Amino acid sequence: MCSIAGGTLSREKILEISRAMAHRGPDDSGFFEDNFIKLAHNRLAIIDLSESASQPMFFEDLVLVFNGEIYNFQEIRNDLIKLGYKFSSQSDTEVLLKAFHRYGSNCLEKLNGDFSFCIYNKVQKKLFLARDRLGNKPLFYWFKNGEFCFASECSAFLKNFQLTLNVQYAGDAVLFGLCDYAESTIYNEVLNLPPAHFMEIDLSEKKKVIKKYWKLSNEVIDESFDRTKFCKKVEEFSCLLEDAVRVRLISDVKVGTLISGGLDSSIIAALVKKIDPGHLFFSASYPDYPEVDETGYAKILEKELNLNVYYVKPTIRDAQNNIDQLFQRQGDLFRSFSIMSQFLTIKEASKTVKVILSGQGADELFGGYYHYFSRFLSQNLIEFFPRYKKYRSKAFKEMLLLLKFAQPDFVKKKVFERDNSEDLQNLRKLFPDYSPRWELLLEKFVLDVKKALVNDSLIFSLPQLLRYEDRNSMTFSVENRTPFTDYRVVEFAHRLPASYKFRHGLNKYFLRYLGKKNLPREIYLRLDKMGFEAPEKYWLKSIDSLPGEKCPNLRFFLLKRIMEKIPL
Repeated sequence: MCSIAGGTLSREKILEISRAMAHRGPDDSGFFEDNFIKLAHNRLAIIDLSESASQPMFFEDLVLVFNGEIYNFQEIRNDLIKLGYKFSSQSDTEVLLKAFHRYGSNCLEKLNGDFSFCIYNKVQKKLFLARDRLGNKPLFYWFKNGEFCFASECSAFLKNFQLTLNVQYAGDAVLFGLCDYAESTIYNEVLNLPPAHFMEIDLSEKKKVIKKYWKLSNEVIDESFDRTKFCKKVEEFSCLLEDAVRVRLISDVKVGTLISGGLDSSIIAALVKKIDPGHLFFSASYPDYPEVDETGYAKILEKELNLNVYYVKPTIRDAQNNIDQLFQRQGDLFRSFSIMSQFLTIKEASKTVKVILSGQGADELFGGYYHYFSRFLSQNLIEFFPRYKKYRSKAFKEMLLLLKFAQPDFVKKKVFERDNSEDLQNLRKLFPDYSPRWELLLEKFVLDVKKALVNDSLIFSLPQLLRYEDRNSMTFSVENRTPFTDYRVVEFAHRLPASYKFRHGLNKYFLRYLGKKNLPREIYLRLDKMGFEAPEKYWLKSIDSLPGEKCPNLRFFLLKRIMEKIPL
C-alpha cells in the first residue's frame, strides 16, 4: 500500500499534499511532472522491494502511480508474457501498467485486488483514475475552474485548499451514522471517486467522465433449503475463500492476522494456519472489562489450532493518548469506539509485521447482524421458534424490529423523527438550516433481506468499515488485506439464497457450517455478537470529561473537533 497524489496545481502544492500522507509510504517517494500534470508517490514496499518497482513507473507513453495490491498479478503477468511483453521487475505495479497498455479500461475486469491508481498518457494528455470494486483503497479529488487534484486521503487537502464543512453530510453522519457513501465527503469541495468506478480526464480540454465498471448481479436463487446443493456450495466456497486467503499471503515482508475469537476472523485464521504454519496472530484483550473481552474465545482458538497469538491490552490511558492521532488519520466521523481497539492492536502489530489480514466484510455478505434475521423472519416466520430457544427475549426485540421494517414509508419516517428528535435538536443548534435526508434511512430500513445485504455491502456499512481499517493500518505503515472482500467471494455470497444464510434460528448459518470442519464448537456455534470491541462507554466517559468537552455522544464529539479546523 502507498499514497498517490497528483494534479494540475503547482509542484510545491502537490508535494505538500503528498508529504501529508508520508505515513502511508515511508520506504520511498517519487515525483513526475510535465507542463500538464504532476504525480507524486509514497511507497510502502510489500512486493519486490527493489528499486525496479519504484514509482512513478513508466512504459512507453504511460506513467503510473498506484496504491494497493493486485493479488492475481502473477496470472496476468503470464498472460502478458505470452502476448510478447517483457518485465524488468517482479512487481504487481509493472503488471498493472502493462495490462492497461494492452487492454485499456478493460483491464479492470481482469484485476483481483485492492487498488486506486492513476495512469497518465503523455502523448494524449489524458488521465485515467480507478478504484477497486469494493472501495478498499481510497481516492479523493478536487475539480474547480479547470484545475484538478487527487489524493489518497481526504485530509491531505486541508493545508492547500479553502475547505468548508459539508453540513448535509456531517448532519446525516451524526444523526444516522451514515458516511463514506456516494461521492460526498465531509468537505464541500472534495469528492470521493466511488468504488467500482473509473474517471477519465482530458487535460487539454479540461473535461472529466466517470463510469461504473462493475456491479453486483441481481441473480439470486430464491430457493428453499436443499441439503445436497447446500453442501456442494459450502465445498465450492471453501476452495474459493482459501484461494482468496492464499493470494493475500503473497508478500516479500512479514504478514500477520487480526483475530477476535469471532467466527469470521477464526475462519480466516484456520485457512492462514493451513497455508502458513508459522504465521503470527494479534488479538485485543480487556481483562478488566469482561462484558467486551473476547480473550476466552481467542484462547480456545489458539489452543485448538495451535496458533502463535500476541495479546494486546489497550487501556483508557492508551485511548486518551491516541485519540488525536486516530481522529487526524481517519479525517472523518466514525460510529463507535471499537475502531480504537483495532487502531491500538495494529499499532502494536506494526512492530512486527507490515501486512495484516482480517475478517472484515463477512457480516454484510452472510447476514451477521441481528437486524438481518428480523428481515428474514418476514418470509420465514417459522424460524422465530428456534430463534427464541437460542436468544429468548432478544428474539422478541427482533420481532418488534421486523414490525418497524414492515411499516409503510410514511410511518417509518414518523418513527425516525421520533427516535432521532433529541439528536436532531442538538444538531440544529449547530446547523439551524439542516434538513435530514430521511430517504436515506428509508433505503437503509428496507424489508427485503437480500436488498439489505446488498445495500450494506455497497453503501451503508462495509464502505465505512473498510475506510476505518485502511486509515488505521496505514497510520502505522501497515497494509491491510481482507479476504472476504475478494470480489469473487462477494459475488458468490450474494448469489446464495437467504435460506442458506439463516437457518435453525442462526445468523450466518453458511459460514457456521463451513467453520464446523476445523473450528471448535464454542466458536462456530457462538451466539453473542462482537467485533473487535472496546470498553466504549468507559473510554468515552473519560474522553468526554476532558476539560471543556461536553457532547452527547461520540459523533458529536468528533464533529466539534472537525469544526475547529474548517468553517461552515
